[in-house]
Amino acid sequence: MSIRHLLKMTVYYKGNKHGFSLIEVLAAILILVTAVIPILYVFSYCTMVSFISGRQIQVIQYAIELMEYIRANSVLLGLNEGIYDANNLFELGIDENPPEGLMPNITVDWENQQLSLYRVSVNIQWQAQRSRNFKLTTLIFYYQER
Repeated sequence: MSIRHLLKMTVYYKGNKHGFSLIEVLAAILILVTAVIPILYVFSYCTMVSFISGRQIQVIQYAIELMEYIRANSVLLGLNEGIYDANNLFELGIDENPPEGLMPNITVDWENQQLSLYRVSVNIQWQAQRSRNFKLTTLIFYYQER
C-alpha cells in the first residue's frame, strides 16, 4: 500500500462519517459523569447539613420553651427537686407532648438553699446520624413563704 492509497482511504472514511463512534459516545458519557457526580454529592451534603441545622434549631427552641414553662409555673406549682422526663413533665405544669424524636430530660436541684436558688437543667437528646444532645441550664429563684 502506498501513501497515496492510505490518504484516499482516510479521505473516503472521513467523507462518509454519519454519526459518532461508540468510543466517542463512551468518552462523552464518562466526561459528563465525572462532572455531574461531584455536583450531586455537594447537593446531597448541603441537604443533609440543612436538615441537621433545622433540627438543631428546633431542639434549641424546644429547650427554651420548656425553660420558660418551668419559670412561669414555678410560681404557681412550686419547684420540687427531681428528674423529669417526657412521661412526667405534667408535674412541672407542661402539658404538651415533645416533638417527635426529641427526648427531654429535666433536672431540678438545689443550688443554694439559703438563697432559695434552684439549678434547672433541660437536656434534650435526639438522633441525627448519631446521638446528639443539647443542654440548657439556668438558676431560678423560688421563695416559699413558711
